[in-house]
Amino acid sequence: LTLAGILGSEDDERVAVLLDEGLDAARRAGNRMMISIAAVLRGWIAMRRADWRTAVLAAIDGAEEKVAIGDLTGMGACYEMAAISLAHLGFLEPASLLLGARDHTPPVGLPEEAEEESQGQLAPAEAVLCDGLGETAVTDLRARGAAMDHTELIALMRTEAARVLSDDRVIPSGQPGAEGPSAPAARLMATPRRLV
Repeated sequence: LTLAGILGSEDDERVAVLLDEGLDAARRAGNRMMISIAAVLRGWIAMRRADWRTAVLAAIDGAEEKVAIGDLTGMGACYEMAAISLAHLGFLEPASLLLGARDHTPPVGLPEEAEEESQGQLAPAEAVLCDGLGETAVTDLRARGAAMDHTELIALMRTEAARVLSDDRVIPSGQPGAEGPSAPAARLMATPRRLV
């Protein structure tokens, strides 16, 4: 895991392999802290690649391990990762709830480059949410998400992950740019997935 951290975003392929190996080793050793760290890092790599399904699953793994060991540092990153990914997959309401939870989770100090990357991922996702649901609905959902506890939020993430995995739509490989949602993301917004 240390080598993956040193390599950073320079070689995502290599880092992903190292993180997978680190996750396997951490699981065999029962080291929940390392599992949570590796899962979150693996999720951010998946987001860089617009592999939204993998990012959602990694967010859940990271969040569950963090709650299990009482390490709530970085929970906001798990919620943000799941929210961004769900927004791009067209699951707009749960994405808005999770962003509300992220808004009310103590922030983690990120290096400037990581903070810029986070904002670069977040802005287009927020645009997808506002375009798909309307700003008022997103604001209301974020307020509801802020009031949910970690157990409720992880249950929400699990429910939505099951829906994501059963969704057979082809997900675009490109990401929305700074100018707003890409054409594929706009098409996804035309058929947003609602909470049941």
